[in-house]
Amino acid sequence: FLPGDPYKYNDAEGYIVFKGYIAHNILMAFAMFMMLCRSVFTKKLTCKILWLFLAIMTFLNVMYLVHSRTGQIISIFLIIFFLIYRYGFKSFLWLLIFGAGLFVLRNELLPLVPNKILEIKHEIVSHEASRDVTSTSAGRRYEIYSNTINLIKNSYGMGYGTGSFQE
Repeated sequence: FLPGDPYKYNDAEGYIVFKGYIAHNILMAFAMFMMLCRSVFTKKLTCKILWLFLAIMTFLNVMYLVHSRTGQIISIFLIIFFLIYRYGFKSFLWLLIFGAGLFVLRNELLPLVPNKILEIKHEIVSHEASRDVTSTSAGRRYEIYSNTINLIKNSYGMGYGTGSFQE
């Protein structure tokens, strides 16, 4: 079910194994989370190390080989969820310390951040400035989120029924 050349590459999507780069990154983010869980719940030390190594390699695949920020953001949130799940809410203190360290070293660490994540702010700001046809995925997502918030504000109790939206 894989194509003849399972490791496709093109400049827009990067390296992908699955049908599309967005599906690839989402599936790899969840695979990374499952590998992290396996590394914790496996009894043998060699298996723990192997699962942790595979999780790290999967994280690097999501962040640097495929150009889709959806999987990148999902993987970051899944790592935070994993830390809270595994170590409880005392991991918030470690996350705050880690976040403060990232903030202090942000200029030195900026080259390590994938470009797609850095482009989010620019795409949303340029979308707000033009207010015409949405041309970027971040601009489209911004429109969806802002419209959703407006819909919830306008009818948060009863919601909207079938046929509420007219073309």
